[in-house]
Amino acid sequence: MIMIVLKKRFLARVMVLLMIVSLVSPTSTGFAQVDRTPPTLHSFAVSDKEATVDDQVKISADVTDDLSGVKSVSVYYSNPKDTGGKLVNLFYNSATGKYEGTFNVGQYDTEGKWKISSISVRDSERNSYEYLNQTYPYKDYESESRDLSDYDINVYETNSDVTPPTVNSFTVSAKEASVGNHVKMSADITDDLSGVKSVNVSYRFPNGGTRSMGLYYNSKTGKYEGTFPVNKNDAEGEYKLQNIYVWDNQNNSIAYYNEKLTYIYRDLEYVSTYEDRDLSDYSIKIVPSDQISPVTKMELKSSLPKANEWYSSDVKVSLNATDDKSGVAKTLYKINDSDWSQYTNAFELQNEGVNTVEYKSIDKAGNVEETKSIEVKIDKTAPTLTVSLDQSVITNKNHKLVPINASVKAVDNLSGVDSYELVSIVSNQPDHAKGSGNTTQDIQGAEFGTSDLNFLVRAERSGSGDRVYTITYKATDSAGNTVTASQEIVVKHDNSKK
Repeated sequence: MIMIVLKKRFLARVMVLLMIVSLVSPTSTGFAQVDRTPPTLHSFAVSDKEATVDDQVKISADVTDDLSGVKSVSVYYSNPKDTGGKLVNLFYNSATGKYEGTFNVGQYDTEGKWKISSISVRDSERNSYEYLNQTYPYKDYESESRDLSDYDINVYETNSDVTPPTVNSFTVSAKEASVGNHVKMSADITDDLSGVKSVNVSYRFPNGGTRSMGLYYNSKTGKYEGTFPVNKNDAEGEYKLQNIYVWDNQNNSIAYYNEKLTYIYRDLEYVSTYEDRDLSDYSIKIVPSDQISPVTKMELKSSLPKANEWYSSDVKVSLNATDDKSGVAKTLYKINDSDWSQYTNAFELQNEGVNTVEYKSIDKAGNVEETKSIEVKIDKTAPTLTVSLDQSVITNKNHKLVPINASVKAVDNLSGVDSYELVSIVSNQPDHAKGSGNTTQDIQGAEFGTSDLNFLVRAERSGSGDRVYTITYKATDSAGNTVTASQEIVVKHDNSKK
């Protein structure tokens, strides 16, 4: 008995809660009214039934929707040749309570009767309905027929454009491509009157299916251009150009079909006319993707030859990358600890010391070359050279040979000293002259062109003047830079040491 009472109380509370919820939020309980009915067209009117260039025919429609409200109203007029038409959108005018728009007559509109094809209405819940211009009775849940011939518009005295554009030429930038490539397509298309409106090309896959792409006008080239992208899931094989569709601004259209295809589907509802052409030259063959990295070669040039791996002048660096498949996308380089830079033109290394140049290239398939590096050593500074002699003044003029010992110190902080040598010993007086003691070979024991540090000079002089021996050494660093230094030995005329 107690259990029955408790159950009744529980049910009563549940009913109360449901009533509260239904009052507070009726939509959440499913009791709200749902809009499943499209708007209704009550009346339709046009301000004129005849028009010419630049005229604007006013269109008015009385359309209502009981629940969510009217969202859009549009009218489609077909041109006299039924190859296209005009879509006129109508917008709500709060002053008249009607949906209104204008039928604008252009310079190249086709002369003749423009007939209403349909009137479409839609509400905010996407319920839509279409009124078709037909005389025979027809009606279903989304459309019905009506005689709308009273609203046709007769267009007169225009420069009727009834001819579709002409494709004069078509090219592709490559006959073979792989994943990551974009083959450029270019078409020369002209239209004498209203102008080209749109261009579309379709390629047939080797394993079935098609890919359609738009071409767009490039003012710089005067051509209609687009790209055929090769995606990673595209099958390998030959992709054949199936058709080229073109339209002008009066919707005159033509399809160029590839007559070399074994099967052609000609969609004559899509275009107003067609022409068969041999389009086989524009096929694109998808080949295996490029998995090989590009190869970059470096060339170094200097105004002076390299010696012992060292340059003694600025070095010009050129990089040349090649890739046999997808092609080179870019080449990068860095010098020492700098950031990577994109190579565009040859550059010069001017800093002395060891310059480490790293470089690599990347192809259009994304393959990255392994980084290469080279050390470019530059030393443009000659070494320092110091020469000293154990005797610099000789006073005993006994006509005998005096041994001389030289000391040579060469220093180079970059490439290092490669060598030094005795270059010359010259006297300001001849060997045999008046007062010289009637002797010859006053300089002996010197091995020029070597690192000789020991030699003999004669202690004599001629006439009344001092004799001066000039001893010259040369030092060469590993880069080929040279420097000379000289010291003098004086044989005094008056026996003084000054």
